[in-house]
Amino acid sequence: MSVGTFTQPNHETQGGTAYKTAIDNSIAVMSRIAASFAPHEQSSPNMTVRVDAGVLWVSGALVEVSAQNTSTITAPTTNPRIDRVVIDATTGSNLVIQGTESANPSPPAIPFGKLPVAKIYLTTTTTAITNQIITDERVIGSGAKEDILVGDLYFTTNNYADSNAVAAAKGYGTWQRWGAGRFPVCFNSSDTDFNAGEKTGGSKTTNLGTHTHTIPDPSHQIYNLQGGENLLITIDNWSNYSTNAGGSATLNVLNPYIVMYAWKRIA
Repeated sequence: MSVGTFTQPNHETQGGTAYKTAIDNSIAVMSRIAASFAPHEQSSPNMTVRVDAGVLWVSGALVEVSAQNTSTITAPTTNPRIDRVVIDATTGSNLVIQGTESANPSPPAIPFGKLPVAKIYLTTTTTAITNQIITDERVIGSGAKEDILVGDLYFTTNNYADSNAVAAAKGYGTWQRWGAGRFPVCFNSSDTDFNAGEKTGGSKTTNLGTHTHTIPDPSHQIYNLQGGENLLITIDNWSNYSTNAGGSATLNVLNPYIVMYAWKRIA
C-alpha cells in the first residue's frame, strides 16, 4: 500500500477536496500500524474471530503475517467466561486462551512469548462472536526480542529441564546443554591447546608419577682463614644415596568454582 503525507484533517479550515484528501492521507499513514492484527467479527459472524494481517520485528527482520481466523470458540455452559486471543511474538500465529467460568469472570493470563490481541466476553447464550463482545487489547511494540543469536550461549542459575523449557522461558530458539563440568577459556591462536572454538582438554586431577631424590657425597673441606692448614672432613665408603617417591599418588588440581547452567542456541 502506498503512503500518504499526514495532514491533520480540519473541516473548519479545509475545503471539500482538501479535507477529503487529508482524511485519506491520514488513514494511509496510520493503517499499517492501526490495522496490524486488528480483531473483529467475521463478515458473517460465527464462533471465530478474524485477526487482520500484521507485521512483527523479530531478530532484525520483518515478519509479515497474513490475516487469519482463530479456532472455533465454544460458549460456556454455566457461567460467563472471558477468553483471550493472543499471537506468538515470533511467528504471529494466533492462539485462543480459554478462561474460567465464573459469575464475575477474569481473563486468563497471557503466556510468556505471546502478545495480547483481544478479550472475548462469552455467555451461555453466545452463538456468534460480534464486535460488541470483543475488547481490543493490542499493544504497540515488536515481537520477541531474540537477544541470543544462533551459536551464542545463555548462562543462567535456573535449572531448566530441557530445550523446550529454555525456549518457553526465552520465548524463542532451540537449545542444547553446553560445557558440562568444564571451565570455559578464551581462544588463543598461538596456543595449540586453545586454538579452536569448543576444543576440550584438561583434567581435574594429575598423577605425580615416580621420581628420584639423590643425596650426593657430603664430604667437604674447611679452610683455615688464619693461615693454618686446611681441614678436610670425609665420610668413608660413601656412595650417592637415592630414593624413589611419588608412585601412583593423585594430586587434585581443581580450582575453587561455582556451578551454573549453560545452554547453546542451535536454531
